[in-house]
Amino acid sequence: RRWMSVSRNLLDAIEGEIETVDDVHRVLARDPDESLTFECLFSLLATRTTSRVRRTIHTIVHDHERTAASCPEKRLVTRMRQGVPLSSIARERDYKLPASELVRKIVLPELRDEKKLLVPREQLRAGEKPRLVRDGEKLKLKDIVHEQEQRCIADESVRQSVLEAVDSDRLNSPASDEARRLIGLECEHVLMRKLIAAGVPFNTESQLKAQHAAKTPDFELPIPIEVDGRIVNWIDSKGTFADHSVHAECADQYRAYVNRLGPGMVIYWCGFSSGLPEDDDVIVVDHFPAQVVTTRAASEGAVGRLLD
Repeated sequence: RRWMSVSRNLLDAIEGEIETVDDVHRVLARDPDESLTFECLFSLLATRTTSRVRRTIHTIVHDHERTAASCPEKRLVTRMRQGVPLSSIARERDYKLPASELVRKIVLPELRDEKKLLVPREQLRAGEKPRLVRDGEKLKLKDIVHEQEQRCIADESVRQSVLEAVDSDRLNSPASDEARRLIGLECEHVLMRKLIAAGVPFNTESQLKAQHAAKTPDFELPIPIEVDGRIVNWIDSKGTFADHSVHAECADQYRAYVNRLGPGMVIYWCGFSSGLPEDDDVIVVDHFPAQVVTTRAASEGAVGRLLD
């Protein structure tokens, strides 16, 4: 099949309707557009949630700290001890954040201030005894929720609420972060297998970095291929959906590849929006083409036809 983009008008129409994974299922059931897939909308939801968190987190934390300073009963750990689920707090108008972000930015600092938070074993130095978290010390949420025996959170009711909220967070939890990482690796492996099957030589990103190369795409093609009549010297694999903002964030990255290696191709495996800015040096696709021609084969074929 040829490349299939998702209508930008359609994306704009449904943007305000998708705030949770359940919303994704509802929109897919209502709009049977073949360009809309679960992978497309879930990736779009995850990307826009991450963008919203970056944009609002500092203001939300500042406002919460100011409120909690004058009204201690508003502290999240206090409310959690009173039986209010953290997952419910995360949906309140004053927060509207993934539960895992509330844990990272508000709950853990509150527990640290109460001296009820231990450093995860994974973050202790060799031979260091268990100790409380110090001011300014950064923690990894994944280490805290996985420390079943050590129980880094000393308050059991808060600990259970944190574990339940993080477990139900399908967008920003350590498990979802790991899932996105694995999806990205799987997409790269799929592309590698397709390159091998097509007989296209390549250098991987790790091979290029071992040669101290800067600005490395996922695959460099020593013998370029031809796609839609355009030359491709490198391929970058993205296990995500690309709307205009995602593609714009990567523009400098692609331009660096072009400046060093020449024209190339990016694959957004979860799809891309229509109307992305045109770039003669970067082909945007949603899958590896079923048939490719190396420039060597193309040139040999042209010479053969001339000799005939």
